[in-house]
Amino acid sequence: MDALRVLRADRVDERAAWIDLWSQSPAQEVFTHPAYLEIFRQRSDHDCCCATMSSDAGTVLYPFYLRHLQSEYGLGLPCSEAKDIATPYGYGGPYAWGQADPKELAKAFWGAFDNWTMQENVVSEFIRFSLFEDELLPYPGEVESPLMNVVRSLDLTEEELWGEVRHKVRKNVKRGRNAGIEVIIDGNGNRLGDFLSIYHRTMDRRCADASFYYDTNFFESFCDALAGRYCFVHAMSGDLVVASELVLVSPRNVYSFLGGTDPAHFSNRPNDLLKFEVMLWAKSEGKHNFVLGGGKAADDGIYKYKESFAPNGVRPFRVGKRILNSVDYGRLAAARSKSVDLAYFPAYRAA
Repeated sequence: MDALRVLRADRVDERAAWIDLWSQSPAQEVFTHPAYLEIFRQRSDHDCCCATMSSDAGTVLYPFYLRHLQSEYGLGLPCSEAKDIATPYGYGGPYAWGQADPKELAKAFWGAFDNWTMQENVVSEFIRFSLFEDELLPYPGEVESPLMNVVRSLDLTEEELWGEVRHKVRKNVKRGRNAGIEVIIDGNGNRLGDFLSIYHRTMDRRCADASFYYDTNFFESFCDALAGRYCFVHAMSGDLVVASELVLVSPRNVYSFLGGTDPAHFSNRPNDLLKFEVMLWAKSEGKHNFVLGGGKAADDGIYKYKESFAPNGVRPFRVGKRILNSVDYGRLAAARSKSVDLAYFPAYRAA
């Protein structure tokens, strides 16, 4: 069994090793590429890391942020060298492939990883898991399913796809087509300005958290760093973009990621047409799943809208939690607030 390696994206040789291993992985998910972690990290002192192990028993690729608590919360912390781990926005976890013996690989990987976290003074770990559980290494910590997500299987004929969406979707797709709406695939971000205008207005309408207001530089960096792993999809009314979406692309799956609709054109339901055309395009590209995601809360309007495209494709969105140093975890939680929300994980990050 090869030794555990924890690669860092800011070290040239380790970054190259990370990308090489990512290129070998069957999933090649955008969420696990070092550039994705760099683009979505919220602070410069969040180290973009990837724990790897490879042997005859299989290979593991586990990207995450190593976050330095002292620099985030100031000099008053009782544990000056404490850190914690979290996966980036989206889906992640310990991807594994070529598993001749999954139990042996899991035992070896988590044993070595936990030794590393002890040396690094890691207090806790939080993972947002991939919806495709068979791609992941078994997890030794607590697993919860706070929400449901929607996955549209594309392993159907076009007629079957049409029949499996809810009636209201079929009605809205017809309305969009009858209104002359056309959908185009933009693989290079040529209409980024149009996308941004719609996206920011959609965030305003939804009273979104400030962290979702990505600017032009953010998207330009995204497009440069992840070329070939995304496309923009635009619903057009003549020369006007009336709905737009950023879609992430992996070998097997595509992901509805960020987007919105011009409210002046709600009546023509361009977003329903856009998503149905994404399904058809992705199927033609040989993809197997279109991941629509979920809502902000259980059974909210956003979730119900997405569910209408795949009523039989509901899957649990799972998160993993581990307290790796219970003493320091308790001291940090106590230092933050006497009324800390213990239901939030990790408790010391509760607002």
